[in-house]
Amino acid sequence: MKLKLSRPFGNVVVDVKASAAPAAPVQLKKILVPVDFSTCSKKAVQYAVPFARQFKAGILFLYVVPLHFHYSDDEIEVDSDALSSMRQETDASRKLTDLIRELVPDDVAVDAEIRHGVEAAEIVDLARKADTDVIILSTHGRTGRAHSLVGSVAEDVVRLAPCPVLVVRERQHEFVQVQTMPKAITATTL
Repeated sequence: MKLKLSRPFGNVVVDVKASAAPAAPVQLKKILVPVDFSTCSKKAVQYAVPFARQFKAGILFLYVVPLHFHYSDDEIEVDSDALSSMRQETDASRKLTDLIRELVPDDVAVDAEIRHGVEAAEIVDLARKADTDVIILSTHGRTGRAHSLVGSVAEDVVRLAPCPVLVVRERQHEFVQVQTMPKAITATTL
């Protein structure tokens, strides 16, 4: 691309003919959407659906059952209560089914996974292993003390992800029109 000043001086004219080869069109096949079932994460789903429809891509949902740590004077222990973990996984499975039924139309291919671990690490790991084209996730936009105490999963994912990341904020200018469609779902979907 060439830029040149026009006569009289002051305006810039862009010569598009001289530009390099046109950029390749964007192709998405797999969209990873981590969810925590908050209103904010539902907003990320509402962004993922139009992308999936436009590019005929599938959506891979991920819920991470967070690890709970116990601190003592000289060590850190991971809570490994198997019964609690099974309850959380069962609850997450039910919530994922409900979320998909509520927000994802039938013409969008869906898969879902539940993992246990540190949220950002599990998101990045799945993005790599599943060869994800883009991650669409939400952020609660915490600042100050809340941010320093809780941290930001979205921030860590953006820093470590092997693919582009679209971060959907809780309050922002919308460019996606939200439509909810009821959907019949079978047990084989998850």
